[in-house]
Amino acid sequence: MTTSAQPDPPPPSIQPKTSKKGEMKLSDVDPLEMARQLTLMESHLYQKIRPIECLQRSRDQKGDANDNISLVIQFANKIANWVAETVLAKDDSRRRASVVKHFIAIADVGPRHLQPRHRN
Repeated sequence: MTTSAQPDPPPPSIQPKTSKKGEMKLSDVDPLEMARQLTLMESHLYQKIRPIECLQRSRDQKGDANDNISLVIQFANKIANWVAETVLAKDDSRRRASVVKHFIAIADVGPRHLQPRHRN
């Protein structure tokens, strides 16, 4: 008997809120959807890592700046810089606090909401 596990279809996207002016702000994007999209981007990078790259990293302790492990690290650094720049771009401390709160909500989504559902 052969069984093939079919992956669950992806959840429907959560569309951002739209303002009357047609402009979109970070706070218009649902934290769950932002976490999903960031996870998808990071996942694509992780899937490109080859075992030999891990072995070379562990042996040399310094990887090639163009290997896939470096791309994952660069992506994480870009996200960290984007978060910092977005927070610091706000002039007023209340607006900064609001942006920080939104990023915390994105980070707080966590793996429990992003893992595929398994059927028994």
